[in-house]
Amino acid sequence: MATVSALGAEKPVVIFSKSGCCFCHTIKILIYGFGASLAVYELDELPNGGQLERELLSLGCRPSVPAVFIGGELVGGSNEFLFLFIFLFRLRNSGSCKSRVCSCEVESKEKSVVAVAAKQRWHDDRQWW
Repeated sequence: MATVSALGAEKPVVIFSKSGCCFCHTIKILIYGFGASLAVYELDELPNGGQLERELLSLGCRPSVPAVFIGGELVGGSNEFLFLFIFLFRLRNSGSCKSRVCSCEVESKEKSVVAVAAKQRWHDDRQWW
């Protein structure tokens, strides 16, 4: 698990993916839409992809891809990420949010709205989920 964890901490947002996975493609498009700086690891194109996939499975990723890491921590797969995305989108568009989670002014030099939002809402308090 050291390999996946180390790779997961390389950039503000890291995605473990497979080149033919439509869910992986969707997650990448959504994150790119935020203007986030991300690293993408296509497991089917890496020589150690099988080892990385086994590590992701041991971390509880079912299926193993897509697996999204934000701020060096595992957010989860497509269901968890899409829920987070929809939650933040609706919160921002409701007009009632005054917190920096919904702000378009991003603190990160990497311009990662997702990383700021996830650190504020996901990792600090998983009870809201």
